[in-house]
Amino acid sequence: MRSMPLFLAAGALCALTSGAQAAYQVGDVVDDFTLVDTEGISHSLYDYKGKIIVLNFGEYWCGPCNSEWAAMMDGLWNPNKDQGVMILTIGADNQAQFESKAAQYSGGLTAGGWPWLFDTADQLYWDYGNGYIPYNAVLDQDFRLVWGEAGYGGNFNGIQGQIDANLADVVIHQIQPRFLTTSGGQTVTLGVTLTNRTAATQTLDAVLDVILPGHNEYAGNPLQTMTLTLPPHATASGDVVVTVPGNAIAGDYRARVGLIQGGNYNCSDLNYVTVE
Repeated sequence: MRSMPLFLAAGALCALTSGAQAAYQVGDVVDDFTLVDTEGISHSLYDYKGKIIVLNFGEYWCGPCNSEWAAMMDGLWNPNKDQGVMILTIGADNQAQFESKAAQYSGGLTAGGWPWLFDTADQLYWDYGNGYIPYNAVLDQDFRLVWGEAGYGGNFNGIQGQIDANLADVVIHQIQPRFLTTSGGQTVTLGVTLTNRTAATQTLDAVLDVILPGHNEYAGNPLQTMTLTLPPHATASGDVVVTVPGNAIAGDYRARVGLIQGGNYNCSDLNYVTVE
């Protein structure tokens, strides 16, 4: 159950309860979940395969949560959003107040921020948290919990350290455009930029997958696969061009460009396509 904060600890924590034991421990591969953000966009955790994911738990009434959110755009989101990283802020107390905080601090994906998800069932925090907020959990590209910590100490050093330690050698920057509307028979062009972060030449496959409307899983066979070679420290850009089938079902699709290297799905980014 949610409650107002029991106490503040050194100005960095709010307590929901005491002695909570998270369902997940470091090293566990976590289960999928699906929540809708404050803009009405559905997000499944497993959509973000290949990304490092930061699950950021907080509530509107928590002072340290607000301090963290106020610093998150410049301190964590902007430096990492083009590096194969996704932040998902999750709350469960008073949806209207939570949405107000989302508008204040982020604005959501369409405004260039990160998604804010309201957990009506109030379950996810207790899967990860220890009874205190803000609480941040970091998942690697295979949805393995690598780190979790409560509190905000004025910086994001702990989270950033985990991002840097788990970041892929080749990262895919944000697909452009992030959102587009089209119709059956039309051609869609997605702008993709990759960066090789290493001093070695990297060869990898870039794969385009699609989630169909009303589904949480990718269709299976990729629409396109391209083998790419990137020189050391190189950044390369190109277009992925797809023709929407004339009989495509109207609805919201998610197109994911992923990078596969050595059999591992290392990095990805999403584009949201509405077919009318």
